[in-house]
Amino acid sequence: MKIYRSFLNDSKLKKIKYKGDKVVLDFDYCLMEIHRKIFDEYEFIIGNTYSKDFLSLIRKEDDFLMINNYVFSLDENFYNEFEIRKKINSKFKDFPFSTKKEAFESLKKSKIIDDVQFAKDTLNYFNNKNYGKNKIIKYLYDKHINKHIIEDLVFDEEKEMEKANNFYQEIVHKYNNLPEEKKLSKISNNLYRQGFERDVIETIIINN
Repeated sequence: MKIYRSFLNDSKLKKIKYKGDKVVLDFDYCLMEIHRKIFDEYEFIIGNTYSKDFLSLIRKEDDFLMINNYVFSLDENFYNEFEIRKKINSKFKDFPFSTKKEAFESLKKSKIIDDVQFAKDTLNYFNNKNYGKNKIIKYLYDKHINKHIIEDLVFDEEKEMEKANNFYQEIVHKYNNLPEEKKLSKISNNLYRQGFERDVIETIIINN
């Protein structure tokens, strides 16, 4: 018998089967599989008739739990709102849109999904890897982070100089055998691709 996600009729519970952390409820017209955690919160009695509204509520609560468990299994440092929403929609294709939306908004409200924190974590991560401001901003825009969140990030000028100098020290040895003009051109292009602004690049080149 098909595992149902929606219910058109009230239904009598005929049998209860335990499957690890899941419980299968065998009703007159359908089977319902839910997590043991949800099952334990309610008093299910064989022979009792349950309304379609009650069964729909249980189904929704279990769907919420499945979505929550899935999101918690992700590495929140590497997924933002856009990506998590996309993953939820792909993972739970047969869930009602309204259920997925409510679960997503609940996770946002509780700060489990938080683009502001994602942006700050990204900034710290890229700073530690010696990437420049422009590279970080482009990355965040590519991740569909809201413009206002990006604009609120603080890019310290002294920190940009420090990162650029660190990166310069990492790559300069690769071009020591080149003529000076070509060497500086190669280094400048590398710094630019790393995300540093022209004035920062010029300062680093002059000071080294």
